Amino acid sequence: ESAYSAVAIVDTTTMTRVSKIPVCPTAHGEGLSADGNTLYVTCANSDQVGVVDVTDRVHPSVTALVNVGPTPGTLDQPSYSPYALRVSPADGTVWISDNRSADVRVFDPATMQMDGTKTVNVNGVAMFASFTPDGKTLYVPHQGDDQMTAIDTATLATRTLPLPAAACLNAHAFVLDLDGEDGVVVCEGDHVMRPGAVVFVNVAAFAITGYVDVGMFSDGAAWLPAM
Repeated sequence: ESAYSAVAIVDTTTMTRVSKIPVCPTAHGEGLSADGNTLYVTCANSDQVGVVDVTDRVHPSVTALVNVGPTPGTLDQPSYSPYALRVSPADGTVWISDNRSADVRVFDPATMQMDGTKTVNVNGVAMFASFTPDGKTLYVPHQGDDQMTAIDTATLATRTLPLPAAACLNAHAFVLDLDGEDGVVVCEGDHVMRPGAVVFVNVAAFAITGYVDVGMFSDGAAWLPAM
C-alpha cells in the first residue's frame, strides 16, 4: 500500500484535507461522475483505471481496479500506460488516454468493464482530452507527432489536426471553452530552453487561429466564465 499513489480530498472552503486514500501505483488523471459520488483515476504503471466511491468524503473507498486492456504489463513495463481520462457528459462513460499504446479506450461504469468495441488509435502519446458539451466529440492531443485527433464518440470516426512545429512542441492538454466553440492546446516546450505555448483552435472550422509562447513547461489551462 505504501507504494501506491494516494488521492486527497480537500474542503475548498476551509482549505483543509478531509481524507487521503491510496488508490494504485502512479495514479494520475482523474474525473468525477455527474453526481459527484464516483471518482475515476488512471493508474499509469499498473495499466488500470481505479474506481473510488467518494459518497462519504471522510471515508472514501476503492471499489474496483480494472485493467484497461487485455494484456496488462508489469509495473516497470506497462503495456498501455493510462495517463489521462475524461468522463462523457452524454452517458457517463470514461474515455482514457493511453501513453504507451497510443490510443483511447473506454470504461463503462454500467458494466464496470472496459468496452472492447471502443478503442481508437491516435498514433501518438495520447494526453489530456476535452469533450464537447454534448459529448459527441472528444478532442485528444498527442505527443511524438504533436497533433490533435477529433473522435466522433458514436461512430469512432477520426479527424486529425497537425499542430505547426513553430507553435507547439509536446502537446499536453486540450481545453475547450465553456461554449464549446474554441479551445486551446497547451504545449510543454522542451522543458529546458524552449518555452511552452498555447495554441488557439476553432473547433467548428477545426483550424488553428493563433498561438502565443508562455512559461517554461506549461502544463494546463482554464477558461474563466464571462464577468
